[in-house]
Amino acid sequence: MMNIMQEHAGNAVLWIDDIFIRQGLKNILEDIVFEDDKARLVFFTANHFDAVKKQNYDLNTYRLVLLIDGHLYQYLNDISLYRLPVDSDVASIKQFIIDITRAGGKHEHQSELNISLTARDKYILTQLGEGRTVFEISAMLNLHLKTIYQARQNLIKKLGCSGLIDFQGILQAQIFRNWLKHA
Repeated sequence: MMNIMQEHAGNAVLWIDDIFIRQGLKNILEDIVFEDDKARLVFFTANHFDAVKKQNYDLNTYRLVLLIDGHLYQYLNDISLYRLPVDSDVASIKQFIIDITRAGGKHEHQSELNISLTARDKYILTQLGEGRTVFEISAMLNLHLKTIYQARQNLIKKLGCSGLIDFQGILQAQIFRNWLKHA
């Protein structure tokens, strides 16, 4: 897989490794006339989140768009961004772009979530991410087993996971581990 840092396409910056998605967005962007010609878009995938964040884009000018592939990445909430399902049809993507580039435009997919974690939440997430069982964590914290099960259920909801399998997948993702260090 080719590793693309960034590519400019009209009023947009693309941080996307997948050549098909990148080319598709370039084709869509060619057809759109921006109502606010000063508006700029940054399309990126989760694996480029840290690189995009380091760019310190001016959020008055730039609209950051995270392309999602099923998971909402709700924990990526330290910058204001929009979420767009990568499998959206062309008409939906065009409408999405038009909506978010209107002067002062807000869109239903804009992130305004703020996930706050307690020290216990962080500890449990770290331990689960390292492969410890609920039983082991219960013994380590000297808490009842049901307390840890309930804490895990609360974390699944808090992180916007669809269930335990989704949650376990997130725990293994490098982007989540990086986020957890700074949460």
